[in-house]
Amino acid sequence: MNKNKIIFLIIWVIILISLVILVSVLNSNSTKQTKNQKWSVNVWIVWDDQKKFNDVLLSFKAKFPQYKDVNIVTTSFPNYWEYFDILMASFLKWKNPDIFVLNNNDTNFFSWEIMWIDPKIISPDDFRKNYDIVFSNDLIKKIKIQDKDVEYLAWIPLWYEVLGLFYNFREIKWKNLSTWSYINDTIREINQEAWKTTIWIGNWSSVAEVEDIITQFLILDWVTSLSDATWDKLKSSLSNYIRFWDENLENKYNALTTSTSDNNLKSFSKWDIQMLIWYPRLLEEIDKNWFNKNFLRAEPFPTYTWSGKLLVNYNYFVINKNTKNSVIALDLMKYFSTQEWQKKYLEKFSYYLPSMLSLINNRLEETLKNWYTLKYKNFYNPNIELTSFNKWIENVYNKEITSILDKWINSVDLFEILRKRLLCMSNKIITFENLWNPCE
Repeated sequence: MNKNKIIFLIIWVIILISLVILVSVLNSNSTKQTKNQKWSVNVWIVWDDQKKFNDVLLSFKAKFPQYKDVNIVTTSFPNYWEYFDILMASFLKWKNPDIFVLNNNDTNFFSWEIMWIDPKIISPDDFRKNYDIVFSNDLIKKIKIQDKDVEYLAWIPLWYEVLGLFYNFREIKWKNLSTWSYINDTIREINQEAWKTTIWIGNWSSVAEVEDIITQFLILDWVTSLSDATWDKLKSSLSNYIRFWDENLENKYNALTTSTSDNNLKSFSKWDIQMLIWYPRLLEEIDKNWFNKNFLRAEPFPTYTWSGKLLVNYNYFVINKNTKNSVIALDLMKYFSTQEWQKKYLEKFSYYLPSMLSLINNRLEETLKNWYTLKYKNFYNPNIELTSFNKWIENVYNKEITSILDKWINSVDLFEILRKRLLCMSNKIITFENLWNPCE
C-alpha cells in the first residue's frame, strides 16, 4: 500500500471517530434536555372544579409511577357553549388538547378527531355489562373492517346527572310529587291556603339553565332529538311548560317576578317559591343562599302518567387522535374506566351519580352534602329510562332557546324555525353539501 492511500485511510478513520463522538455528544445533550424539560399533557374539562380534578389525578400518578414527573395541565371551562367555540378554534390553530370532553346531548362534530378504542383494550360487551344502557346506546359505535362490522367504544363516561325537584318541606309535607298531575293538585291546594307561587318555572329571564328543563318537557312527549320534534309535539311540550308561569293561572310565577328583584334561588330561600327544578349540583348554590337545611327535600323529576323517560346529562372523555402523548393518554383513560378512579372522582364531585352500575347501590343512601338530608336516592329511580337528547348544535340551541321561551305567544313557531335552522346547519357541517343555501 502506497503512502498516499495510508494517509487517506487515516483521515477517514479520524472523520468517522469524530462523527461518532459528535453524535454521542448530541444524544447526551438531547437526553439532558429531555430530562430538564417538563413533559406536559393537556386535559380540557367543563363545569368541574379544576383544583378538585387535579387532586384526583394524583391517584393516577400514584398508580402509574412512570408518569410522576409528567405535568398534566388541566383547563376547566365554566360553560359548554364557550368551551365548544374554543375547542373548535383550537383544532383550526393546531393548539388542541391531548384529552378533552364532549357532551352526550351534542352532535359529535369532532368524531373525525377522536382516537377510538381498540375493542381488545376495552370490550364493548364488558362495557354493556358495567354501564347503564343509555351509555351503550350513546358511546358504542361500529366501523367496517374488511366488510365486517366491528364495534368499538368512543370513550368512557365518569358520571351523569338527571333533573330533580327541590322543595320546601315546611310548606309541602307528605305530598305525592311523582307526576305533573300531582304537582297540579299541590299547586291548587297551596293557593287555597294563601297566595303563593308554588314551583319555579318561568320565562328565560328568571329561570337559569332553562334549556334543559324545556328539553325534559320535550322528552316527556317522546321527543329525543330535534329531528323528531314535530309541530304538534312542540306545541304540546311548550304549552305544558308555559302554563306554569302564566300570571293568570294558578302557579302565578310571572306575577312574583314582577313584584320582586330577587333571583330564583333567593326567592326559594325566602320561601316565596316552594319548588324548583335543576340538577343535584344546584345544592351548592342553594347552600350559598342559606336555605334552611332542615326543610330542604328533593324528589326525582315528575313524569306524566304515560311517560317515564328522563333526560340524562354527562360529559365523556376522548383522546385527540393527533396527540403526541397517546401512551399516557391511553393509560389515563383505562384508569378512568376503573372503580378505583370513579370512587375517588365522586368523592370530590359528590353531586354526580356514578356511571358504573356497580357503584350506584352503595351510594344511594349517602348524603350529597354534609348537614343536608338529601340523598342520592332522591334523584334516582331505576324504573325510569334514561335518554340523551340530540340538540344537534348544543351551544346554539342552549343560547337561543331562552329567547324563544320569553316570546311565549309565538314560541311554537319560533322553536320550529330554530329546529329547521339547526338541522340545516348540522347537515352542512357533517356533509359539506349545499353550502351556498342559507339556513334561515
